[in-house]
Amino acid sequence: MSHFFVIPTNENGIVLDKYLTDDMRTALAAPFDFSDVFLYSHGWWTDASRAMQDYNRFTIGFAQLAQKIAIANPAPSRRAGLGIGIHWPSMLTENSGSVLNLLEAATFYTMEKRADNIGENAGYMILRTLFEGCRIPIRINLVGHSFGCKVILSLLQEVAQDGIQCPQGVTLNVVLLQAATDDNHLEVGDAYGMVSRAFPNLRLLITTSQEDLALKVA
Repeated sequence: MSHFFVIPTNENGIVLDKYLTDDMRTALAAPFDFSDVFLYSHGWWTDASRAMQDYNRFTIGFAQLAQKIAIANPAPSRRAGLGIGIHWPSMLTENSGSVLNLLEAATFYTMEKRADNIGENAGYMILRTLFEGCRIPIRINLVGHSFGCKVILSLLQEVAQDGIQCPQGVTLNVVLLQAATDDNHLEVGDAYGMVSRAFPNLRLLITTSQEDLALKVA
């Protein structure tokens, strides 16, 4: 059986669920035996309702694909997965009908910086909890979309700066969908330059899109 958490944060990356750390540690201990953890972060211009819709569509679509693979490649035993979705305030208001949303385009650079704050605080706490409490072997899969990719990269950078090692038996995979960050930010000395050096076995998939006008222009 799989399980799913949604993690609410404020604009500074402070987790608003006071029970989250305890709940995560419970989920990572016996009798649960997850083979995979998926940590998702949405991007800019996404309110809570849309975040839930996106996470629901992603998880059910992924589950369908995983089921097809399992049928085609049967194994003696398969373990469950734990999904963790971060919701961060990437809009001026959570009210989708508010007139303030007409000004949302002007928040591009504010939300760019906010995404880093979310990763450096909430994301850092989540990954550190996973590293400390997971039962190995396990795969930790970090998935970001648009500015959500900055959330993922900044949490990895923060963990690297703290000198926290990825435990033996943990496979770390990163998927950056329409990555809204400069193409040199992973170079040594740049914003996320410690990521590749701190996690030498990291598997990284990055996609781009010519249809994302904000990403192309800004």
